[in-house]
Amino acid sequence: MAKQIKEGQLVGFNGVSFSYDIRFDPSENMDTLVVFCHGFKGFKDWGHWHLIADFFLKEGISFAKMNYSHNGIKGQETEVFNDLEGFAKNTYSAELYDLSVFLDHLITLSEDETVNFKYRNLHLIGHSRSGPIVLRSSIDHPSVRSVITWASVHSLSYMWERDEFDLENWLKSGKHHIMNGRTKQMMAVNAQLYKDFEKNKHLYSTNVITSKIDIPVLIIHGDSDPAVNVTSAIHLESQLKNATVHFVSDGDHVFGGRHPYTATKLPDQSIELCQTTIEFLKKG
Repeated sequence: MAKQIKEGQLVGFNGVSFSYDIRFDPSENMDTLVVFCHGFKGFKDWGHWHLIADFFLKEGISFAKMNYSHNGIKGQETEVFNDLEGFAKNTYSAELYDLSVFLDHLITLSEDETVNFKYRNLHLIGHSRSGPIVLRSSIDHPSVRSVITWASVHSLSYMWERDEFDLENWLKSGKHHIMNGRTKQMMAVNAQLYKDFEKNKHLYSTNVITSKIDIPVLIIHGDSDPAVNVTSAIHLESQLKNATVHFVSDGDHVFGGRHPYTATKLPDQSIELCQTTIEFLKKG
């Protein structure tokens, strides 16, 4: 296998750049590409995502990962969030814009004979909060053949739907602070996130998104996920016309991964995650 990693940067929402990488084999006729989108407080180089990308490549599937422009990470930083101001300003419209830019760029790359990167079948994978993002994006990009969600939330309004969330104070103060358990950083989220959702509720509500999706959807969730309850997977499946659910035994929110991830072998839960996803892709 002649693995090649294509890395680059693109201009995303409000002119803020974001980075990406693509694993592919230019010597093989690889017709399937998956695009992976990270979740809240995530980034493309978190933990074992690179090993998961390699797992797909070994199965003949190209794998692309991207950062969102406002995910709190600038440059090559992989340990702490070095753009907390940008993180605070993130919105769902920003993430959808960034993903659209990346998908357009992938088309351009596939037409560049000097890169020798080709694909015919495009699929989206969204982890955690990016589950509804990739579902929404598939509506706007008819070239997407299927969507896979990993440990997805059931709704983009999940954060302020919780009983203990103080929405009134968030809107009054303009900021909601969340402690990052790994880095111990206090990370602010501006009320603009809520306002952006409310403004675009006719586009971003779960029932609106799911009613417009006819392509196959695979929902994978760990049955021991402490961050997003399995009921989110059940709810998503009930809303979709063509969805399959798979529960990973003893699977947590990141399927056995952690950051930093120093092992060279994937945890069993992640292997099951990959194998289930790949089987779904090859059936399609």
